[in-house]
Amino acid sequence: MAQKGNPTASPRASAAGVGFSRLHTWPFWRTMILYFCIVSVVGHLIEYPYCWLGMTFFGSVDPTSEVLTNPFKPFFVYGVGVVMCCVLLEPFRGLLLRRCTRPSTALLVFYVVSVFIGMAFELTQGFLQNQPVDGVYPLWDVSDYPGNILGQAWIVNDIFIGALITLIVWVVLPWANSLVERLRDHSANRLCAIVVIATGILTVITYL
Repeated sequence: MAQKGNPTASPRASAAGVGFSRLHTWPFWRTMILYFCIVSVVGHLIEYPYCWLGMTFFGSVDPTSEVLTNPFKPFFVYGVGVVMCCVLLEPFRGLLLRRCTRPSTALLVFYVVSVFIGMAFELTQGFLQNQPVDGVYPLWDVSDYPGNILGQAWIVNDIFIGALITLIVWVVLPWANSLVERLRDHSANRLCAIVVIATGILTVITYL
């Protein structure tokens, strides 16, 4: 159905058009709070097996890292990541779907961009938190790997991160959004409060 006042809007554009106007609404930011809290915990749990494989087969992850020793500790970088996906990458996905003649082309372009986003993320976190001390990298060490970028990022990781970002924006978020939209306002507010309190308790327990 074409949007009111815009007779040229196509069905695909309407379905994909996740614009910036929603940033001014409480339901959107309530959903962002939910996603931020949940993904800060779930994202860490999802990273655990990947880092375990990196430690076991490549030796790229320190076995004493909290990613492996404390998997239920909220890592808020994941929460920030999913919020950025919602605020920036969902509209970008909609833009690609409107501009590209085929959805498969839009998906491919999105994935390639996501790989570079993953690379930028790794480099930023590495330069901020993984600077070597006496020649030893505190979090991960890919400096000797083929395909490493400036000793901090690794193209293998970036390919995986790009795929994960694409999966989140194209599959997980539409599904999660549809679930949240089914909630009545008071139920959504109650759920948000419960999740925030639970995350706060888990944060106090795991960070102290």
